[in-house]
Amino acid sequence: MKVFYGDASRLDLLNAAGASKAKMLIVAVDEEETGYEIIKNAQKYYPHLKILVRSRNWANSYKIMDLGIDQFYREYLDSALRLGADALKFLGFRQYQIHRSAKTFRKQDEMLVRKLYQVRDQKREMLQSSKNLIENIVQVLKEDNRRIGKDKNEGWNTEQMKKDFKQVMTKLEEREKREEKKDRDNA
Repeated sequence: MKVFYGDASRLDLLNAAGASKAKMLIVAVDEEETGYEIIKNAQKYYPHLKILVRSRNWANSYKIMDLGIDQFYREYLDSALRLGADALKFLGFRQYQIHRSAKTFRKQDEMLVRKLYQVRDQKREMLQSSKNLIENIVQVLKEDNRRIGKDKNEGWNTEQMKKDFKQVMTKLEEREKREEKKDRDNA
């Protein structure tokens, strides 16, 4: 796998980095406007690229979604989830509970962002929707916390984790073999 760093807003650098043969472009820049420019250039000149984008906040996420990108990763969400997980660990929660709560919160929060995107230009509706959706997240987390230990999924399902890991590794090995064969064929 090749990774290139540089000013991807410059089309000549995208070309030099091999964007025409690449499968994916990760956009993780500090300047939001530069990020939008990179996305637009990639969409225009390299429409085959899968584009993954780091977003700064909800407003930045909405602009990224306006550009047709659905794979965005809010940088503050991950650090907030890690902080919350460490706090729960300090308070004595089991690792499984922590993982499950963080996963549930992430899923609900990502759903919240996408739902609020639909009403982002309607201030009153956005405020009401925000309130309702946040209340829903609280209820989902409370219910999830009540269920812990009461369902059959009390802890880590290590057998399923092993199967999932083997499946991922097999796919990675198959992809690597295909890429090696393709490189040999192109040589």
